[in-house]
Amino acid sequence: MAREIVTSENKADYDAKKLGLKKEEENLTLYHGTKEKFKDKILKEGLQTPEHLHHSPSWYMLVDNPEAAKAFGEHILQVNLPHNAVKEKMIWPGKESSYGKQYALRQTIHPKHIKHIDSSKIVAKDFS
Repeated sequence: MAREIVTSENKADYDAKKLGLKKEEENLTLYHGTKEKFKDKILKEGLQTPEHLHHSPSWYMLVDNPEAAKAFGEHILQVNLPHNAVKEKMIWPGKESSYGKQYALRQTIHPKHIKHIDSSKIVAKDFS
């Protein structure tokens, strides 16, 4: 059986393959719902866990679908992270819930990963 040789040039592809990701799925796209009063600050300074929570693994701030994010605020921010965001300690591993897969932050998410999306046609699901 032939062994695959991993080099610095092919490591990202190797990791993606090992995780079962396709080339076009290299980014992990998540969503954050927020209120008008917080939107501009997040877009300017990044997304961060409230200071008193110290990046708690159970303070979920990201979800895997925009409808769930809309349940938390009228503005939806799309967060595009590298596929290895958990391994790189950007976010905690996701947890399944009635909202879908939820993620807590392990560090502040830089504004370069965040963009505001038109949420006018997205309807929040009733998760009760």
